Amino acid sequence: MVLKVGDVVQVGPCAPKKDMPGWECYCTFCASNSTRIGVVIHTEPGGPRCGVALFDHGEWPMHVEDFAEANPRRPEGGIAKVISSNYYDKPAKAKVISTS
Repeated sequence: MVLKVGDVVQVGPCAPKKDMPGWECYCTFCASNSTRIGVVIHTEPGGPRCGVALFDHGEWPMHVEDFAEANPRRPEGGIAKVISSNYYDKPAKAKVISTS
């Protein structure tokens, strides 16, 4: 998994614990009622941590195993995915605005 600064990532919902009725998740995302959508603000190529994303509850380190591509058999919830690639990699389109 290679992240780029500016990528938009989304962390999936946490999986309920089937063997624990009434279980409530207290992870940072659930506890803050987060939208679970963040923007990559820092990358670290090579190593277990691939970058840091800024979410509505603050910064959160992203690890390779957080993404479905790297860990397709991950049994619990909270799997992350890139939902929009860095728009800076695409050529900019200028819009001409008439001044008359």
